[in-house]
Amino acid sequence: MNRPEKLSGHTHRQRTGCGNLYVTVNIHKGTIDEVFVRLGKAGGCASSQTETLGRLITLAVRAGVPVSELVKQLSGIGCHQPAFAGEGKRNLSCADAVSNALRGYIEEVEETKEPVKVVHKVDQVPKVDHDKIVREVKAIVSGRQPTSCPDCGSTLAMEEGCLKCHSCGYTKC
Repeated sequence: MNRPEKLSGHTHRQRTGCGNLYVTVNIHKGTIDEVFVRLGKAGGCASSQTETLGRLITLAVRAGVPVSELVKQLSGIGCHQPAFAGEGKRNLSCADAVSNALRGYIEEVEETKEPVKVVHKVDQVPKVDHDKIVREVKAIVSGRQPTSCPDCGSTLAMEEGCLKCHSCGYTKC
C-alpha cells in the first residue's frame, strides 16, 4: 500500500511518568491507517520504545488487527512511574497511555458518528500472512527495513535510496 501524501488525523496528549506523550491517529479510507507515538522530550530509551510502539501498532492495524484488541493488550501495563492524567484518570505506563488515547479516539468516533470503521470482532479480520508480519516486525525492531513487499510479498530491492518492488511497482519512499 502506498501511503497518500496527506492523511487526516487527531493527536491526543497523555500525561505519563516520562512526560507528555503524544499519540497521533491518522485515517485513510475510513479506517485507522497509522499511529505515531512520541514523547515530548527527545532521545533516550523511552522515546525509542514509544516510537517502536507506534510503528508496531501501525503494522498491526494495517494487517487487520482490531483496534479494540490492541487497546485490550496495552491497557493496564504498569511501570515504576505512573501519572495522573486528569479527571480522576491515571496512566500506569506509556503503553497504558497509548491504550487510553486509542480508547478515547474510538469513543470520539462513536460519539460524533465520523465515518471511521473500527473492527471489533476477530472474525471480521481478513486472513493475513502471519509469517510475513513476524519477519517485518523483527526487521523494524532490529532497525532494518522489511525485505518483502507489503502489497504482493515479493522481495524488495534498494534502488536510489528507496525500497522498490519489481513485481508490482510498490515503492517505500
